[in-house]
Order: sequence, then structure tokens, then C-alpha cells
Amino acid sequence: MSAARLFSPDDPHEVSASSRQAPPNGAIYRLWGPESRGGEYNSHILFVLTVAVLTWQGIMPPPAAGWIALCLAAAFLLDTHRLTRKVALRSLPGQAFLYGQLVIRAFLTVLPHYVFAFGVYICVMPLREQLNVGISSMAMLYAFYLTIRVTYLAWYTAVLLFAPDGSLPTVFSEQRANLRDRRTALRHVWWSFFLGNTGLFAKCSVQIMTIGLFEFIRRRLDIDITTTTLYVHHAGWVTAAGVTGVLIGVVLSIRGSSEVYYRAHRTLHVSRSLFDSIHAIHHRGILPTPLDSGTISPLEYFITDMARPTYMLLPDWGFVVCEVVLALFTHLPAHTSGTDSRIAGHHLAHHLYVVCNFGLLPSDDRRWGTLYEPASEDSRRAVDRASPRQPPRTAAP
Repeated sequence: MSAARLFSPDDPHEVSASSRQAPPNGAIYRLWGPESRGGEYNSHILFVLTVAVLTWQGIMPPPAAGWIALCLAAAFLLDTHRLTRKVALRSLPGQAFLYGQLVIRAFLTVLPHYVFAFGVYICVMPLREQLNVGISSMAMLYAFYLTIRVTYLAWYTAVLLFAPDGSLPTVFSEQRANLRDRRTALRHVWWSFFLGNTGLFAKCSVQIMTIGLFEFIRRRLDIDITTTTLYVHHAGWVTAAGVTGVLIGVVLSIRGSSEVYYRAHRTLHVSRSLFDSIHAIHHRGILPTPLDSGTISPLEYFITDMARPTYMLLPDWGFVVCEVVLALFTHLPAHTSGTDSRIAGHHLAHHLYVVCNFGLLPSDDRRWGTLYEPASEDSRRAVDRASPRQPPRTAAP
């Protein structure tokens, strides 16, 4: 593939003039195959087809599948882009081929973490069953995100309908970029609400999928630690070792997950095909709001969230508490334009400038030469711009 181009969110077909230089080895996942253009909703189509199969097999309840289809249909109808830009069915096979390679390459990066996590799972499985009380993590997490999103939807709708210009929040204070006027901003808010409800369903399901994979392997290998002599006589020590393994694995997985995120994220920018079909739709939010934080494709969520297998072994309620904390202090602020937070500024600069700050952690961007640390007022000044511009030369990709 053509492996060295990063694209503007305003026009994915426009190559950034300062980004023609090939990324160094290790900065992206090198993929093979022809590039198939177009189709910003193609990844969502693949996700809906997957949901339909799971529903047909009785794995997913029909009401959940219906909600996903309804949200995607609403987002599609609210989207004013031309149909040929939104859907490119002829490109689907080639894009799926490239995406499959990306998943495999990312999984191989964290394969040692999966081997370690499976061993830990064998030790803590009995304890997890005792501690898992109440409803599943998927239901709890999705309910949390939906509550937050409905709150923001109601607030932004009221602001855009009734507030005078002088009292608009920073992200709405200038009618530019994706917010050219109140009507456009209102449509964008509702579009991002419905589309985000689709992608977040995949994010909230990652723990269930990981535990399901481990349980499938355990049963295929016919492993039951509770029947072993070691567990019968030393259950406390085995459980303590498993709990220690979870804590160690969570710490170790930070490095692995941040590497996968950086490389996968930058690969999505480098590949014309994957950018068009997976990532371009998230960059509609040039001046993002917290509602834009969910417009990430389900396929992208799957790649980046699967990189923390040991973290998934936490009890459902503990996993949900950690995810809520991360959402409130990292993910949501990172898509809140106008904030003075340095943590949020790192990712907001990526939305504004496109060719910098691909990583979860500034250390990854510093390592690969894509770090740009904006001044605290940058995100506020950005509302005066009709489209993103190139970052300073200190952020050469």
C-alpha cells in the first residue's frame, strides 16, 4: 500500500503536503493489498452485519440489535454528505482485507499479554464468579454512556435553540468548521449522538468478548483448576497469585495497549482505504464535543480496546468503575473543545491539526516525532478557523 500519507478530515482525498515522508518502521502496521476508496459508513455496515449474525444465532438479544440499527439509520439520515461518500459497497472487500491484516498485526503485538492473561484467568475464574454480582459490565457501561450522552444532547440542543450568541459555550461561540451556523451545529450534535450510540455498543462489549474467548479456550482444553490437588489444598494461595497477576498484568498492559493504539491509529491515517472506511467519520468533529467522543467506528474500538486483556479480568463492577473514571477524566475531556486541560489538549490538537498526537500518551508521540504540545489557548483560538491547519514544524510526522 501507499504507506506515507496522512489526510485532512475536511477532504480525505487531499494529501497533506507536509506528510509525504514515510513513517519510520514500527510507527505503523505495514499492510499489503490494493487501496479501495470511499465509504465512511462501510465499517458500520460490517458491524451491523455482524450484529445481525449474532442475533440470528441467539447470542445478541433482538432489542439490542434493533437499537443499533435504529441509531445508525438516524445518523445516516441526518448526514448531509453525498451517498457515494457515505457508502462504497464495491470497496468493502478490499477494506475488509486490509482491516483483517490490521487486527492480526495488532493482536500479535499483544499476544504475550493474552497468554499471560489466560493463565491468570485460570487462577481467578472461581473468584470472578463469586464477585460478579448484579448485571453485566456491558449493560452497566452502556447505561452510563447513554445517560451522559442524553444529558449532553439535551444541554447542547437547548443552548443552540435558545441561548443568545454571547452566552454560547466556547465550542459554539463561532459558527465555523463543523459548526457553520446554529442549524448545522444542531444537526451535528444529533448526528454525533446517534452515531456514537452505535460505536459505544462495541466498546462496552469488549470485556464480555475477552472473557468469552478465555472461557471458550478453557473448555476446549478441559481445564478446571478447582478439581486439581493444588487448588483443593492451597486455594487461598492460588487465588492470591491470580489476583497479583491481575494487578501486574494491568500495569504491564499499559505499555502494550498504548503501542497498539498509536500504531493502529496512525495506520488508519496512513491507509487511504482504512481512513475512508473507519476513521474519517470520527474527524468530522474538527471542534469536537463530548458527543463526538463516541463517533469512533466499532471496528476501531475493537482494535484499540482488545489490547488490555488482563484488565478485562477485573470483576464486572470493578471494570465498570475503572472505565467510568477513565471516561470522565480522559476520554470525554479529550473531546471537549475549549478546555484548559493539558491531557485533553493533547488529543484536541490531533483533531485540529490531524498530523500530530496519534498516541494515548505523549511519550509515544515523542518517540516517533509526532508530538505537538499546544498552548492552553490553542483550542480556544481554533474556533476562529474554518478548517484545520498544519501544526508547527516541531511536530513533523
